[in-house]
Amino acid sequence: MTDTAAHIRAALEFVKTADGQSVIEKDYIRALTVSDAGAVQFILEVPPEIAPQMESVRAAAEAAAGAVPGVTSVSALLTAHSTTPGQAS
Repeated sequence: MTDTAAHIRAALEFVKTADGQSVIEKDYIRALTVSDAGAVQFILEVPPEIAPQMESVRAAAEAAAGAVPGVTSVSALLTAHSTTPGQAS
C-alpha cells in the first residue's frame, strides 16, 4: 500500500456510519486506488438495506479522501450487493 493510500485509509477512519463505526471498521471500502497523479478511486460497498441512507456517508468519504495531501481528485462509488444468490441488489 502506498503512503497516500495509507493516509486515505486513516482519514476514512473518521467517516462514521449511523451506528458510530467508521467505514474502515465496517469493511465497506473496496478497490482503493491512487494514481501517480494523485487521482483516487474507491468503492463504498454496503448492505442493500442501508444503501438509501448512505449517500451522505459516501460524500463524507469522498471529502475525507480529498483532504489528504497529494490527492488531486476523488471518485467514490456507492454500491450495494446482496449476499443471497438471486436476490436483487
